[in-house]
Amino acid sequence: MNNTITIEKPEPKGILRWLVLLIISMAMFGNYYVYDSISPLADLLSSQLGFKDSAIGLLQGIYSIPNIFMVLIGGLIIDRIGTKKASLIFSSLCMIGAFFTAVQGNLVWMATGRLIFGLGAESLIVAITTILARWFKGKELSFAFGLNLTIARLGSFAALNSATWGKAFYSSWQSPLWVAFAAALVSVIAVILYFTTDTLAGKKYKLAPEGNQDKVILKDVLKFNKSFWFITMLCVTFYSAMFPFQTFAVKFFINQHFTQIPTGVGRSIGGFLSSLLTLSAMILTPLFGLLADKIGKRATLMMFGSLLIIPVYLIMNYAHTDKPIPENMLEAINAKKEIVLQFCNDNNEAILNIIDKAQNLVAENKNLDALLTNFNSEQIQVIKTSLLANVDNLKALENAKSILLSEANASAHNLIDSLNLGNRVAVEIQDNKLIFKDKEELGFADLMRYYFNMIGLLFSYFPFLIFPMIMMGIAFSLIPAVMWPSVALITEQSKLGTAYGMMTMIQNIGLSLFNLLIGSVNDLTGSYTLGMWIFSILGFLGFLFGFLLKKTDKAQGGFGLELSAKKKMQINEK
Repeated sequence: MNNTITIEKPEPKGILRWLVLLIISMAMFGNYYVYDSISPLADLLSSQLGFKDSAIGLLQGIYSIPNIFMVLIGGLIIDRIGTKKASLIFSSLCMIGAFFTAVQGNLVWMATGRLIFGLGAESLIVAITTILARWFKGKELSFAFGLNLTIARLGSFAALNSATWGKAFYSSWQSPLWVAFAAALVSVIAVILYFTTDTLAGKKYKLAPEGNQDKVILKDVLKFNKSFWFITMLCVTFYSAMFPFQTFAVKFFINQHFTQIPTGVGRSIGGFLSSLLTLSAMILTPLFGLLADKIGKRATLMMFGSLLIIPVYLIMNYAHTDKPIPENMLEAINAKKEIVLQFCNDNNEAILNIIDKAQNLVAENKNLDALLTNFNSEQIQVIKTSLLANVDNLKALENAKSILLSEANASAHNLIDSLNLGNRVAVEIQDNKLIFKDKEELGFADLMRYYFNMIGLLFSYFPFLIFPMIMMGIAFSLIPAVMWPSVALITEQSKLGTAYGMMTMIQNIGLSLFNLLIGSVNDLTGSYTLGMWIFSILGFLGFLFGFLLKKTDKAQGGFGLELSAKKKMQINEK
C-alpha cells in the first residue's frame, strides 16, 4: 500500500508580488515613453528633415493601424504560447520599431518603425494586464493596476518633458529617438527579468495558471445593447480629440504662441504643457474612480468631461498676448543663452565663411585685419551685435579679430572660446555644419527652479494656455476613470473581453484617421484653426453620446450607471 503525500506550495510572498509589479511596470514605462517621443520632436522633424504636419501625423497615426487587427489576434497569441513568451516577443517588436524609427531620417523608414512598434505595443499592454491578474487576483488587484498605470504614465511624462531634462539631445532630430530606443531596450530587459522571476517562482510558489486572454468573438457584437455603443462612440470621439492634439501640441505652441521665445525653450515649455494631461491622469484618475463609486452619476460625469474640452481648443487657438516678455523673465528660463545658440545655428553659413576666410588669410601669411575689408563686414557686425545683446558676461568685442581668433589658427572651438562662453556651449561639426549646443547640465535644484520659473511665465503671460490645459487634464482623468469601468456594468461577464476588444479596435481606427486628418488639414490650410475646430466638434459629439447614454440608462431596464456602488448593491440584494 502506497501512501502519497502531496505538499501544497505556498502562496508567493507579498514582497515578491510587488517586485513583479515593479519589473513589469518598467516594461510599460519604456512602452509609453516610445509612444510619446514624437510630439516633442515635431518642430525638429519639420526644420531638419522637411516633414510636413501630414508626415508627422502619419508617424503617430500609423501606430494605431496594426492595433485595429491585433485585438483580434493578440489574445490568440497569448493563449497559444503564454504571457511570458508573448510579452518577450511584443517588447522585442517595440524595440525593433524604435530602432527603425531612429536609425534613418527617411519618412518611409521611420513610418515602418512606428508600424512595427505598434504591432508590439498594445499587445504588450494586454500581456502585462494578464500578468497582473495572475499575480494579484484576489489580493490588491485594483491598487496594483493603479500603480502600474502611474509608472507607465511616468514614461509619457518623461518623454514629453525630455526637451527640458535632456536638452542636450535636442540639437538634432535623431538623438531623442535614440533615447527612446534605450527606453524600449529597458522594456525588453524588464520582460526578461520578469520571465526569469516568474519561472523561478513557479518552482517554489503556487501561481495561478497563465490563463486565457479574453478574445473578440464577432458574433457577440450583435448582442451588445445601445448603451455599449454610446459609450464606444464617446470613447472614440474623446480619445480622437486628445491624442492627435498631443501629436501636434508642442509644434502648435511654438508656432502659434511662443514667437518671443527661442525654439529650444519653447519646445521645453510646450512639452511641459502637453505633459499636464499625463500628470493629471496619474494623480486624479484613481480619485475620480473613487468618486464615481461613491456617487454614481457615471453618464453625467462623462457628459461633464466632454463639455470641458469643447471650449479649450478654441480658447488656445484664438487667444493671444502682445505683452513683451521682459529680459529678466527670459533669463530666468535660460532663454537669452538659447537666443545665441539659435542665432549661431541659423547663421551657420555666415559663421563658417568667416572662419574659412580667417584660416585662408593665416595660410597666406596675410594680416588678419584684412577681414575688415576683404569680407562682408556687415555679417561680422550682425554676429557681433547679436552676441553682445544676448549673452551675459560677454566681454566687449573690439573688432572682428577678437570674435574670430584666440590664437593664430582659427577653428570652430577657438571661435567659441573667444566668445567667452567657456563651458556653457559646445560645438560639433556634423555634415559640414557647426552645431552649437548648450552643454550645461541642470542639477535637480536647477531643474526645479527652471520649472518654477516656467510656470511663473505661463501664469503671467500665457494663462489662456495653462488654464485650458488644466481643464483638459481634468477631462483626461475623469472620462477614462468612469468610462472603462462602466462597460463592465452594462455588459455580461462572458462578453466583457469581446466588448473591450471591440472598443479598443474602434478607438484605434479613430486615432489613426484623426492623426492623419489633422496633419493633412494643417498642411492644406497652413494654419491650426480648422484642426482646433475639429477637436471642439469631437468634444461636442462626446457630450451628445454621453447625453444619449444617460437618457437610455434612465429608461426602464437601465443598468444603473447613475447609481452609487452602495445603492446598486442594495437594489441587487432585494
